[in-house]
Amino acid sequence: MTMIKNRKIQLTLMCIISLLAGFSLNAAFFAPSLKEQVRSKIQGPATKTNNIVQRSATQQPKTSNKVKLSKVSSNKADTQVSSHQPSDFKNEARHLVSKEENLLNDARLRVAIIQWASQDPVSAMAFTIEHQKYRASELVLTVAAQQQNQVLLSWLSNKSQHQHYETWLSSYFKHFAAINTATALQLAQNKLQGRHKDIATQAVIQVWVKTDINAALNWLHEHDYSSSQPSLYKLALESHIKQAPWEASIELMLMDEGEDKNQLINLLAKTLSEHDAYDAIEWSETLAQHHQQEAMSNILTTWASSNSAQNALDFIISRKDLQNSPETFEATIAALADKDRNLLIERLDEFPEAKQDEVIQQVSRAISTYGDEREYNTWFNSLPMGSQRAAASLTAVEATFSKNPEAAFTLAENIINPQERAKYISKVARVWAATDEAQAKYAVMMSQTLTEAQKQQIIESI
Repeated sequence: MTMIKNRKIQLTLMCIISLLAGFSLNAAFFAPSLKEQVRSKIQGPATKTNNIVQRSATQQPKTSNKVKLSKVSSNKADTQVSSHQPSDFKNEARHLVSKEENLLNDARLRVAIIQWASQDPVSAMAFTIEHQKYRASELVLTVAAQQQNQVLLSWLSNKSQHQHYETWLSSYFKHFAAINTATALQLAQNKLQGRHKDIATQAVIQVWVKTDINAALNWLHEHDYSSSQPSLYKLALESHIKQAPWEASIELMLMDEGEDKNQLINLLAKTLSEHDAYDAIEWSETLAQHHQQEAMSNILTTWASSNSAQNALDFIISRKDLQNSPETFEATIAALADKDRNLLIERLDEFPEAKQDEVIQQVSRAISTYGDEREYNTWFNSLPMGSQRAAASLTAVEATFSKNPEAAFTLAENIINPQERAKYISKVARVWAATDEAQAKYAVMMSQTLTEAQKQQIIESI
């Protein structure tokens, strides 16, 4: 008996969840009455079958009692379906809000709120605020906005001090804009002031740039938002870059200098590189000198992180000027090491000798971060004694001392320069002592690479 009861609950829950998942909150849903929707679903479009039925009905004018009864029942059902008042949904919501919170009751409450909001969004919104059902508040705002109901917006202005007011305002205008961008924009401009006006306008623009970026940008220019509200203009340009990067590059060239422009150039560099790195490089060379280096760095790191990493490596090896640009070279090699460290290991000799230690540092960091001790030891032992091992050790210590101080201590002992070695052993020992002081002190005392004076100094610092 219990199993049957549980099964019924499961089926009920599944039905309600399906209703919520399939509930289309759009203007088309609310335009016809529920009665008309039911009738259209039952009758369906005029088909050949319907014509046959109609001809059949013409040929047989007499209607049986059974058919008459069926029509009466249907009319009765229609009357019952369309007779729901807001109070019915209100009572249902009040009943559910007082019940124990669980998935089933929450789903039923959301359905009641949606139905209530479709007829009286103001009282439905007041109810959700009163009972702090803020997720349900979002449903009310969606319904009201998609019905283009402006009464709720006026009522909501009385709640401007509420902690969630700005979130509600943004949500309302986003959904309104999805139905009617022009009206939503006009509403934001005429009904709101100050910060609230900016929030609403931004919500509309966020929707508008996805549907008609050029119209949105023209509107921003006409209303001088490009200078008075640079963050809003930047938002529009970010969307433009993602949709049409080459068109956006022209708009970007006309933008005033500043941090926003720097950030947008870097975004454009990455986006163009994702499409064609060689075209992106040509574009970067047309930029003002002070933008070129950072743009190139973003292009190469994006390229190096892609499935065309080998082409990026070929390019950086062939360009001596880029190798002499410390930030660009380091960022590119770091991205290559993260993508495919073995590729760098195999082609290390193709780099100028002066740059090989920098490549080794990035390989060491990548292995220490993503690999294991066995991989690191095998690679480290393959390096010749001297600067390459020193470069590998320094980077490995930096990458591992916080997460594995014991392993980092062993790596620090491989550092060739005595001063650097003592410095890093001391650093690792202090971190290690935070979790195991005795073991850290023992490792220092047993070290074969430290002098007695250095040992004493490190132990005293722990």
